[in-house]
Amino acid sequence: MSPVAPADGDIFEVFVQAGVSNALTHVGSLVTGCPDEAWYLAKETYCRRDDIARLWVVRRGDMIVSGPEDLPALTARTRMPFRQAGYPVARRRDRTGEPVAAPVEVGRPTSGPPSLTALWFALADDLFLLGHRLSRHVVDYIDIEDSLATGSISQEATAHARRIVEQCGLTEAGADAHFFDRPAHCWCPSGVSLCDLDSWPATVVSGLVVAAAVVALAEETLAVDPDPELVPELTAIRTEQAMHLEHWRHWVAALAADEATTAEFTTDCRDIVACAGDLLGGPAMSLPGSRLPTDAADLASVHTRFAALLKESVTGELTDRPTPRAADPTNSPLPAVLRRAKVVRDRYRPGTFL
Repeated sequence: MSPVAPADGDIFEVFVQAGVSNALTHVGSLVTGCPDEAWYLAKETYCRRDDIARLWVVRRGDMIVSGPEDLPALTARTRMPFRQAGYPVARRRDRTGEPVAAPVEVGRPTSGPPSLTALWFALADDLFLLGHRLSRHVVDYIDIEDSLATGSISQEATAHARRIVEQCGLTEAGADAHFFDRPAHCWCPSGVSLCDLDSWPATVVSGLVVAAAVVALAEETLAVDPDPELVPELTAIRTEQAMHLEHWRHWVAALAADEATTAEFTTDCRDIVACAGDLLGGPAMSLPGSRLPTDAADLASVHTRFAALLKESVTGELTDRPTPRAADPTNSPLPAVLRRAKVVRDRYRPGTFL
């Protein structure tokens, strides 16, 4: 998004509030070269017949407005259907008596560097795990703004994870089985997804690192000229994860500046960044049916993007290049996270969660 053309500098937009219980409403525009004159002109033009509680006049050139390039980020109804009223009812499904579905075999290990699809497929696991781990923090804070923001990021992380694996070739049922019915020993999460997130500083750093990885991979994928039909969705994911990144950066600044949290934040930051080298080091695999680019990933390029985003926000020693992911170690938090996620799906009203 960017300010509108400078030629609009003498155009002012007028907003009025008719009654203290009503919202501000845009009522029109006017042209003048003086801000004070604009306010009085607006009063005389738009406030002569009604009692007005508030009058706002703003120069059009100072407004941040959406353009055609922002449309993917604004199409919530088609891109994020779970936000729509009635979605749980429309998706209701009775699981009573259903056998446990086996995870769909989606790919086989291959030789050589991972493809962009393989990196996305691996990163989807980290988004899914982050979303469910963030949900524990939704009601931790008195500040409702932060609770809502954490809940929104949690929802979008899991929604992005699902859309990614579907673009990698999974069906709706296959995505469900992939995330909920795959045993822990079949997962290969990043080191960041295995970090202890009991503290808020650790949660902030983990959220920031995962968002930065998604933004870096989205930018790298868009740079290789993917299927035009995928561009809006990749752009939307990149845009929303960039917003998450800015949210976590705000928290990083606050935690680093507060004497009560500086020491804990510094330690968590160092430990989690040191584990982040495998976020973009997914295993090489074949994924038949993927709509995402199957080009071999330029690991150096995407890692450079990732490192640059981290350097803007946090300190810590990131590996010089992506490192391979390892199987889930013993005594990791992964089994507990997967059990909680399955409880959410299975024990709420049938079909509330697919």
